[in-house]
Amino acid sequence: MRLIISTVSHNHSDMIVNMDSLRQAADVADVHVICRDNAPQEELKGYCQQNGVTYIANTSKKGFSANNNLNFLHYLSTLEPQSDDYFLLLNPDVQITPQALENLRQFIGLSGKEIVAGNLYLDVDEHVEDDNIRHFPKLWSFISAYAMNNRSTVIRKADIRDVQSPLWASGALIAVKASVYQQLGGLDEKYYMYCEDIDFCYRAHKAGYQVAFSEETKAVHWRQRASRKLLSRYFVWHLSSALRFCFARKKVRSKRSKIYQVDNLKSI
Repeated sequence: MRLIISTVSHNHSDMIVNMDSLRQAADVADVHVICRDNAPQEELKGYCQQNGVTYIANTSKKGFSANNNLNFLHYLSTLEPQSDDYFLLLNPDVQITPQALENLRQFIGLSGKEIVAGNLYLDVDEHVEDDNIRHFPKLWSFISAYAMNNRSTVIRKADIRDVQSPLWASGALIAVKASVYQQLGGLDEKYYMYCEDIDFCYRAHKAGYQVAFSEETKAVHWRQRASRKLLSRYFVWHLSSALRFCFARKKVRSKRSKIYQVDNLKSI
């Protein structure tokens, strides 16, 4: 089983180099790392080229969905896709170890699950959980989360085995069987940033796939939470994405992806 790691840098060169997770991941057998640079930086290019990481520089800036879909198309065209490959979305601000990647691979091998979320923390001591596993939101959930810090959609990881309703997982660390990612058309590129992971998990749920949680796939998420700053461009992106999801969920659309725009695309 191969893991194809997809990372997108938005001026994250210093963070990626200092964490060194991509080099460590690339050293693991049957792990291929693709790093797309949305705002090309020479330091990141040199780091990737020296450490066995595939480096791709964009000629124009793109959103989270488009960038990861482009990485998936690069995988399809250059890495001779295999039926048991998994495509792993990994944020540039997530610090993961080779052991965590092996734990993920073992979990997939034992469970056979097509979509697997990692166990994210906000500190290296693993005292503070990242809220990366949640119930699907409604519009009021988004509004109350900002206005009143409503955490009603958050699922405590200790209780996750008792959750009966479908859930979604953050795209900061989520592995998807490559054939399923292709079947679902990848991420919807109408979402420039934020909520594309909610949309993807919702479409996966409608297609009969459920998100599984791998407790031992532990990583640290050094998140910035820029979307919490009112009237910032990140806040506007988050708000527009939330509105898009809440008003479009009853008419799920998955064709807005470069994966559907490539002629003669072979199925995995």
